Amino acid sequence: MKIITLCEGVFSVGNSKAFLPFDKKKDILSDRERGSFLLAVQPFLIILRNDVVLVDTGLGQMSGGNLQLVENIKQAGYSAEQVTKVLLSHLHRDHIGGIFASAGAEAPLTFSKATYYIQQRELEYALQQQHQSYDLEVLNRIHGDSRFFLMTENSGSIMDGITYEVTGGHSPYHQVFWFTEGEQRFFYGADVAPQLFFVKNSMVGKYDYDGKKTRDLRSDFLKRAIAQNWTFLFYHDTEFPLWNPNKLNL
Repeated sequence: MKIITLCEGVFSVGNSKAFLPFDKKKDILSDRERGSFLLAVQPFLIILRNDVVLVDTGLGQMSGGNLQLVENIKQAGYSAEQVTKVLLSHLHRDHIGGIFASAGAEAPLTFSKATYYIQQRELEYALQQQHQSYDLEVLNRIHGDSRFFLMTENSGSIMDGITYEVTGGHSPYHQVFWFTEGEQRFFYGADVAPQLFFVKNSMVGKYDYDGKKTRDLRSDFLKRAIAQNWTFLFYHDTEFPLWNPNKLNL
């Protein structure tokens, strides 16, 4: 198994939830909107024996007329056409921005040969919201599209070596994934475990649907990771996209 980080960049996010590009060498966080903090946006490409799996699809940043996500995949030596599965943890804007190749109602799916996996209850909930975290134009295009496989169980297996669990916490039907091949085991906690800081520190996040539940989930996942030797994949960490608690001091 091979893990490739597809970082779209570092951003500041404030109370408006706008993602503003941030250059650590030039920009000053205190100059940004009130309540701003830094995060990365980095989907992961997971190369298995017979599948190329993309986990979440980023913000949808453009680069030279193409999705930066697609350009990042090309730089890693692969193509969008090789992606066989796209796994979506939840449906906030910063995780689904690369589902379509560009903005607009006629834009094609970015990964035309892939099956997209989403939680049906997450989609149904999101479609009922008038909230800036959700892009209803994109969600309405997803709804009813047969290329999106609607997951209905609370846990299960997508294929040999890929399992999932609906955790809630960050969003009502947020889900996480495990990838196992031989002795390798990677855990993608999406926004329940978005950064090393949140995993190592017991705190309630203000951007979670249920902050206390999310805090408790992180604590449980850390204990399980130590016991079962998982490596975390952090979608929003600006320094540590991969982290194994058994290989670094806590």
